[in-house]
Amino acid sequence: MTQDDADGIFSYRSLDVVAEYQYWEAFTRKQTIDFIAKNKNCELGNQEEWAGLIIESVSERKVIGDCAAKIQDTKLAIGCNIAPQYQKRGFAKAAMTLLINHCLINHGISEIYGITDSRNIASIKLMQSLGMQNAHYEEKIQCKGKLCIEIKYSMEKMRSNGSGKVNFY
Repeated sequence: MTQDDADGIFSYRSLDVVAEYQYWEAFTRKQTIDFIAKNKNCELGNQEEWAGLIIESVSERKVIGDCAAKIQDTKLAIGCNIAPQYQKRGFAKAAMTLLINHCLINHGISEIYGITDSRNIASIKLMQSLGMQNAHYEEKIQCKGKLCIEIKYSMEKMRSNGSGKVNFY
């Protein structure tokens, strides 16, 4: 992320519909600048710190979303935000697949998971499309003055299948 990404990030993170199932409210310009400052020199693999990365439409040369990852021991937490006009077009799945593969190859990950509001159907479908399954974890929390039920989707490392590859389920 760089300051050149500010307009693109603000264009979707300032929308209530994008912030609806997040812990944060729709961004102001200042929050956008602070978000970029926090993530511009992030490194995947810094234990227990979220690393935010830009998702860009190469054909349009435009920031259309961001994804994040946090590694804790050998567990990878993931998340994603996409501008509404780019949702349901495969961008989130492509970005998350690249992020997950990078972390599997470079960081010895044994579990990948995402936690979402049970009402966030798009997030649930994304995690399922990545091969994640409902981990039967629920937590009731207060978020933005409402009772929410968070659910976890995950996949864990399985033993080698004999071909030298490691499978996840």
